[in-house]
Amino acid sequence: MNRLPLKKHGFIYFDNAKEIQEKATHYGQLRTKTNANLHEIAPEYDRGDLAVAVDELGIIAELIAIDFLKQENIPFTAVDVFEKEPVKTADVFILDFKLDVKGVSAITELRVNRRTHYQKDVSHYWFIKPEKNENNELTGKAEYWIVTAACVTYWKSRKSFSEFFYKEINEINNEE
Repeated sequence: MNRLPLKKHGFIYFDNAKEIQEKATHYGQLRTKTNANLHEIAPEYDRGDLAVAVDELGIIAELIAIDFLKQENIPFTAVDVFEKEPVKTADVFILDFKLDVKGVSAITELRVNRRTHYQKDVSHYWFIKPEKNENNELTGKAEYWIVTAACVTYWKSRKSFSEFFYKEINEINNEE
């Protein structure tokens, strides 16, 4: 059986922070506009005033993940980060592993939408928390955690905009 060629927890350093942030700002706004039509059908995915920030964070995390895999010479395939419609598949494929990349903001927990968790075919979640400076600009450093999808199923859940699974980051770090 194959092993995922990534540690469960670590740090990513990247040189193209400004480029990643610019792309995420541009494509995050486009993704939010596209998703607005879908929210009429599935309002539980609407993030209200936070929509642009959530979409930008997702794109930042995906771009950092791809940049890291290239730096580490880890063979992978990935869906198009700039896809206009939401995809019901993992974001990154490494060997026979299917990773869904999740951006983590300044909160102290990792989160996965409960409904999406049961709809997507993923083996792991790759949570990426980019570090930002006092001007809200990427610093070129991010912390990450990789968790199996099976483990997420047993996390606690609650509802905000929609129901989601969550676990405190310090609990994840203590499991290592």
